[in-house]
Amino acid sequence: MGVCLGCMASTLLSSFSVSTQKIRRIEQTQGCIQQPSTKTTTINADTTTGWNTIHVFYGNTTHLNQVTQLPATSLITKKWFSQVQQDELVSRLLRGKRNGYFVDLASNDAVRISNTYALETHHGWKGLCLEANSVYWAGLAYRPGCTTIAAVVGKEMMEEVRFRFPNRAAPKGGIVDRRFDNTVQSAFGEDQLRYTVTLAHILEYFRAPSVMDYLSLDVEGAESFVMSTFPFDRYRFNLLTIERPDDELCRLLDRNGYKLLKKLRSWGETIWAHEAITADLDLSALDMDTEHYAYRDV
Repeated sequence: MGVCLGCMASTLLSSFSVSTQKIRRIEQTQGCIQQPSTKTTTINADTTTGWNTIHVFYGNTTHLNQVTQLPATSLITKKWFSQVQQDELVSRLLRGKRNGYFVDLASNDAVRISNTYALETHHGWKGLCLEANSVYWAGLAYRPGCTTIAAVVGKEMMEEVRFRFPNRAAPKGGIVDRRFDNTVQSAFGEDQLRYTVTLAHILEYFRAPSVMDYLSLDVEGAESFVMSTFPFDRYRFNLLTIERPDDELCRLLDRNGYKLLKKLRSWGETIWAHEAITADLDLSALDMDTEHYAYRDV
């Protein structure tokens, strides 16, 4: 594992230079994680689409506690991992569904306050983990059910943006723009130029089903920006949790058949359902007291 991570670190340093035509991808399959390649690498390169891959061996999940912010005991004792019970609520609404499909945008830490780790680990779900910040890739490598995608998601293809990569593990990375949470450029050299890719392109490229069970959406104030051009006529999410959706996004969701089920926290975490699935949900799950839930790492 140490040799593999050393190789990955060397590769990542060389791949941070801006390329005018490449969007990087990491994808985990069969015990491997595909990481961004250097510009000289031709392994699995697809110059027609902008994706490029390298396979990095990660072994098994024995060392997961080394690459997550949670203590090792929590991986054994905890059943749910979300900050305000999003994972448990989604599971209960869907009546404990097994083998579901999720999209996690953005994933952040592989386990700590993850909205999808428990669904994958304890309920057999699989899906896409979208995370542009390389500090989290090693941890996401240990999740066999998630295809990890290193991309900055935006409203259109190949829009050049500044993206904040915090110098340490932190949930505050994201597109730098006065409209979003990261309003001004970093004074610590944390912002780098990247190109955006649309969520629709990712779903198509990675062959996601047209109907998915759950979208976890938290991109530091850019939620409306990301979803503004989404083809709701082609893809459907049965459930969504969204942090602080603005009025524009709420209207967009309503026009496309999504209804607000509950505001989970006063600071703005919400859960939505598509009208096609509402009759099948266990709505008694909404009685969970998410407002007063106190998250703990252990």
